[in-house]
Amino acid sequence: MVVAPEWSAADPAHAEAVVAGYALLEQSQSGPLGTAPTDLLDLAAARGWHDVALLSHYAVYAHALLNGDDSVELIDRMEAEAEAADDDALRALVVATRGELPERDRGEGPAAPDAALARAVALLDDGRGSAVHRPVAYIACGLGYGHRNLWELEEEMYERADEALAVPLPPGLEGTRLFNRRVVALNRSEAHAAWTCALAEAGLTDDARRRAADRRPLPADVVHDLPPQWLRDNASVHYLLAAIAGDTEPAPYDEVCAGVETSSWPGYLGCARLGGAVRALAAGRDDVAADLVEQSLTRLSDDYLPTIRMMALGVAARLGATPASTRYVDELTALRWSARIKLLGAARARLEAERIKLENARLAERAYLDELTGAANRHAYARHLTRLRRNPEDHHLAVLMVDLDHFKRVNDVLGHAVGDDVLRRVVAVLAEHCRPSDLVVRLGGDEFVLLLDTVHGQDARRRGDQIVDAVHALGWEDLSPGLRVTVSAGLAVGPSPAVDDLLRAADTQLYRAKALGRGRLCTDA
Repeated sequence: MVVAPEWSAADPAHAEAVVAGYALLEQSQSGPLGTAPTDLLDLAAARGWHDVALLSHYAVYAHALLNGDDSVELIDRMEAEAEAADDDALRALVVATRGELPERDRGEGPAAPDAALARAVALLDDGRGSAVHRPVAYIACGLGYGHRNLWELEEEMYERADEALAVPLPPGLEGTRLFNRRVVALNRSEAHAAWTCALAEAGLTDDARRRAADRRPLPADVVHDLPPQWLRDNASVHYLLAAIAGDTEPAPYDEVCAGVETSSWPGYLGCARLGGAVRALAAGRDDVAADLVEQSLTRLSDDYLPTIRMMALGVAARLGATPASTRYVDELTALRWSARIKLLGAARARLEAERIKLENARLAERAYLDELTGAANRHAYARHLTRLRRNPEDHHLAVLMVDLDHFKRVNDVLGHAVGDDVLRRVVAVLAEHCRPSDLVVRLGGDEFVLLLDTVHGQDARRRGDQIVDAVHALGWEDLSPGLRVTVSAGLAVGPSPAVDDLLRAADTQLYRAKALGRGRLCTDA
């Protein structure tokens, strides 16, 4: 994968559209979206802003998910925009989001999304992708792990999101930070509840109480910016956690229930009802507890925070149960908890394997790249020549030898730091005029060779002239006032297996270009 370039704030309109995309994503959790997604998509298409288009699709996806609507096609659209944006942070977001789909909709085996999620996290941990979108990608990875009941890894993802949110952003993009801070705080609270309820359902009562007591209040700046309904929703989650911890009521039960009667997710009322059932049980009022837990089950579901519903089922099963049925429930929950721990170990191992794989790939990449310029080095050059010699006779190749004119003067007069910058900029120009099947090689010093795949005479001549002209036209004043840089180039075209003869011919043409006054291309084509 390609490392996405860091964000440029040169276009304030783009920054404004990105913030609007995050605002739309927040709105998707609260109510109807109207025509806003379509309007933003039209703008993104007209301006070529693929990240904005992805955020628009993501908002529609989140709203569809909330309403139980089909959302597979929306993730496909998100994936297309992430690839067009060439941003690993957005790719990671899509991978994690796709992992939330039922297996029948993913079209993959059960382990596939786990492996893809590990790759996404490894890329993000390596600093890949735009700093603007990396926090939301970590949040999506956190949701992916939470979907698998791996709350330890979910919490780690939110911690990484916090770290990513500490990175300074260009002017105009602070709105994205505010949105992501709110989402991290709320998701962390609900993940805490899911983890606590799973512990309680597994019979690990003391662990559940300790975790519930360790709940975090929402940060003051987050509370200040949250929609009122979101605060009431969060209050129902904290009411349940306080009940499990054995703490005093954070607010009156009836008040908490009334605040979430019309929430977008009925489960918030279920959390409050279950909290009331836990308090009734603690007070020895089993009949009240049984009634409240049944009420909670009518509101809780399997599609979001299912462990809260499982805890409610566990409470209902134990009320009035025989010793034998209680043992049966306890053993089943113990088996499920043991399976979860094994899954957690496998997920950690897979994540570590992806990190090692990425590190090995980076090391291999470094073995074939020139450290200063990023061009291929002689090692990569030798391997590529071996492949070219094995090609059929009708496979054409153009060899372009390039040499900087009077480069020694740049180093002697301006210093090697400026010289290094010149080399890097020249390589950037060479790379811009190459396709994925071509190779740019630094032979040493200021000497380069381009191996242009399946290129014939006139096309090769045109590309060679473009490179010479592009270097000449490049701005160099910021490196040193009055600095001018030109290159001389020699071109040879012929069958790929004759690459050694083509290299000699191109070298001859390079010396001819220098003899004729430099800053030009000479060719035998």
